[in-house]
Amino acid sequence: MNIKNFHIISLFLPLTTLILLGSAKNYTPQASRNLATIKAIYNLTVFPNNVPFITQGFSVIPAGLFNANATGRVSPLGNFSGFEESAEYFFGLAPTPQAPFYAAFATADVVEFSSCGDVASSVVRFDARVLNQSRPDFGKHVTYLKEVSCAGTASGLKFNSSWFPCSSKLEG
Repeated sequence: MNIKNFHIISLFLPLTTLILLGSAKNYTPQASRNLATIKAIYNLTVFPNNVPFITQGFSVIPAGLFNANATGRVSPLGNFSGFEESAEYFFGLAPTPQAPFYAAFATADVVEFSSCGDVASSVVRFDARVLNQSRPDFGKHVTYLKEVSCAGTASGLKFNSSWFPCSSKLEG
């Protein structure tokens, strides 16, 4: 394969994926619920959506987002169990734009999703940017972070197994 064809293919595949993801809206009711739950959770990791949790604690988390008996594992961090540990993992670890990097998640996009019954798998791409408005590099892209998860979402998030692939920068 020559280099010109490689560039065309490398541009075509992501575009095709985006088109297919954008047009694949015929989810079952359970899959739609699972996707809505996943998006709602990750939306609350984006700055400044994560600030109310950091400043006010668990009381600001929407009812039904997590099951009271939620359990899970996040590699390489470890296991969590119960509502508070689940919420702390998702929202307490989300960065706020403070020194030394002044970066936080600007977006958390579900870029891949599948669902079967009450179990959903997703790949979420976080875009970390300098979000401290006092910084001259405000808005500058810092890195992407990718999280791969498999979760049970009946009655709120009940179990979650996630891992962060080791990479300093994930493109696309």
